[in-house]
Formats: sequence, structure tokens, C-alpha cells
Amino acid sequence: MVCPGASATFDATTAGATYLWNDGSTGPTLTTDVPGNYSVQVTVNGCSASDAADLSNFNLQSVSLGPDRTMRLSGSVMIGVTVAGATYFWNTGAITDSIAVSSTGTFWVDATLNGCAVRDSIDVSVTPLPVVDLAPDVAVCPGTQATLDATTPGGNYLWNNGAITPTITVGTGTWSVDVTVNGCTASDAATITNLTPPTVDLGLDQVVCPGASATFDATTAGATYLWNDGSTGPTLTTNAPGNYAVQVTVNGCSTSDAADLSNFNLQSVSLGPDRTMRRTRVRDDRRNRCWCNLFLEHRCHH
Repeated sequence: MVCPGASATFDATTAGATYLWNDGSTGPTLTTDVPGNYSVQVTVNGCSASDAADLSNFNLQSVSLGPDRTMRLSGSVMIGVTVAGATYFWNTGAITDSIAVSSTGTFWVDATLNGCAVRDSIDVSVTPLPVVDLAPDVAVCPGTQATLDATTPGGNYLWNNGAITPTITVGTGTWSVDVTVNGCTASDAATITNLTPPTVDLGLDQVVCPGASATFDATTAGATYLWNDGSTGPTLTTNAPGNYAVQVTVNGCSTSDAADLSNFNLQSVSLGPDRTMRRTRVRDDRRNRCWCNLFLEHRCHH
């Protein structure tokens, strides 16, 4: 018994003999791959003897890896065969009855039983899932929006808000998208949250004496500043009455505040017009001392 297509040799070699096989051949051996009954007559010195033997094939099981496949996947798919008692050899070098396939190519397996091997092959075309990455979650300033981008060559899009564009501009919430390429669909999602805006308080309006200075303080950790006079420090010191406003920005979010600087409304004080004064004499003696009015003349008497 041999594998289908394999040859077998029948040997009748005898010293000094002649041979006649049932297929008409006359050699001492007969080699054939055709199943059947083979007999030989061997003659030595006019005396003949005969013998016969059968040639048959092993009844091999067929193996099938199935039809060629076009697969849409992000991992792998198993292909394989099962023949009881057989050993296996794949063109990948594997010796198991099945293998995991995750790439395009032709894959074949030999299943060997009783020294006989049968083979089958399969063509696999793998269409990988599209890669969709909306990037990390996004934090935006209150009242602003963010743009989420799912652009994929050849893709069709469906967002959870019904949009079918590759990008959407939206506010806070969780947003997801399905991207389909060549019938394969992949998804991703991102969440948009609000940043906490900075708090700025310049305090109450300030009133100072004319010519005196006041300081407005907007100091905030990690902030940048822009005052309405163009200065960029955390504080503003000035003696000019007016309205002063500041924009304070932290992590891209801005908050503003303003305060007034004014002067006290002082009443005027007058000492009158300039004066020219006449001074009078003063007489002094032991008994009496007289002081005279600065503006009137008097005589002093004993």
C-alpha cells in the first residue's frame, strides 16, 4: 500500500532465471504506481514457479481550508484542518492543525498520515479596520467650543449628534464617531469639559487726594495681564483719575474687572488779597505800657 501517485517495486530476482510478468514485462523487478494485482512467472532450467501481489493506495482524507476569504478585522482569524492521526506543516512553519492569520497572503497546509501528505491552500485578503483617534479629552474655556477631527482617507462618518462630516465643532459633552472604510467600521469618543476661569477683583473704586497715587492689584497665580493703558504687570499704580480695567488670562481663559480712580473734591481756602501795612510807635515807661493798634494811631497818657 502506497500513497496515491507513489510507486512500488515488486522484486522476483532469482539466479539464472527468466521472468514473465502479467503486464508482459520480463525483468526481475516491476516498478509501478498503478494500483492492481501483479503476478510473475519465474523459470529456471525449464521449471517455472509463479507468485502475485496487490498494489493499492492509502485512502487519504481530503483537507480543505475553505474558500478564499476577504476579511475585515483589527486582530486575527483562525484557519485550519482536522485529519485524525495526521501531522501538519504550514508554509508559515507552524505544525499545529490551525493558525491565526492577520495579514494578506496565500496560506497552505500539508496534512500527513501514514507517510502520505495532502495539501490545501487559501488566499486571504485582509482589510484592516480604519484607525480613528479623536485625541485626548479636551478642556475649553466656558462659552467656547472645540473641534474634533476623525479625518480618515476614504472614510464615511457618523457622529452621535447625527453629523456626517469628518470634523465637528461642539461644546461640553461626550462625542463619538463611527468611521467606515471599505465596509469596515471603527469608533472613538472624546469628552469636552470646561476649564475654571480665573477670578479677578480690583476692589472698590478708589478716591485719593489730588496728586496722590493709588494701586490696583490683579495678582493671580500663573496669569498674564493686560490693562487698558497697555501695561502688563499684575498691579497698576497711577495718580491720574479715570477708569482702569484689566484682563487676566490663565490657561487661555480670560476674566476682566475694572475700577475708578477719582480725587476728593476739596473746598478752596482764601486769606484775602495781599496787604500793605503801617506800623505805629509804641511808648513804654515805668508806670504804663501802651500797645497801639496796628492800623490806628493812639496816644499813650500817664
